[in-house]
Amino acid sequence: MQLSPAQIAKLAHDVGGWRGADLVRAVKVALAESGGLTTAVGVNKNGTTDRGLWQLNTGTVADDSIAFDPIQATRAAAAIWRKRGWRPWYGGRKPDAKLDAQAAAAVATLRGGAGTWLAVAMLALSMLEYSRKRG
Repeated sequence: MQLSPAQIAKLAHDVGGWRGADLVRAVKVALAESGGLTTAVGVNKNGTTDRGLWQLNTGTVADDSIAFDPIQATRAAAAIWRKRGWRPWYGGRKPDAKLDAQAAAAVATLRGGAGTWLAVAMLALSMLEYSRKRG
């Protein structure tokens, strides 16, 4: 199943419990890691496999039924993040104006002030950076 950035933002907020800048970062990580595809699979050089929306590694989450279920995977990703921060995920580490803008815009769509002002500010900065790079 393919999730939109807005669907990822809602999942990350409602299920993962991310807020503010971490909510925007969570959306960016999911987009960078899986492109929003809940069935994504990546094989690593060390023989482990990353699976699902959050690309959960077989060494961390062994159960495929968790890794490929967007709700359970989001709970697992949030639990990993609470213990280790963003270190387990390579996607989203580098500045990427397009991904930053997509993530910020997705968070800005959430109702109830779930980081909306922060997301709008990050979107504005990302769009400025993106326009500078494109000339």
